[in-house]
Amino acid sequence: MSHYRKMYHILFGAIADALDALDHLDIGTAKEILRGAHCCTEEIYISQGDRDAAQEEKGAKE
Repeated sequence: MSHYRKMYHILFGAIADALDALDHLDIGTAKEILRGAHCCTEEIYISQGDRDAAQEEKGAKE
């Protein structure tokens, strides 16, 4: 469950930074920040899913 907390913090920070960029009318930077956070959190989610599946498979074999 801690991966959700990590993803939340990454996204929250990115949203705050993107809003700051938008306050300065820097749309390109805002988009770049949000895309980066999206990719980062998606990678965390996918990798955690792989670990969860491996643990379930290991538990089934025991």
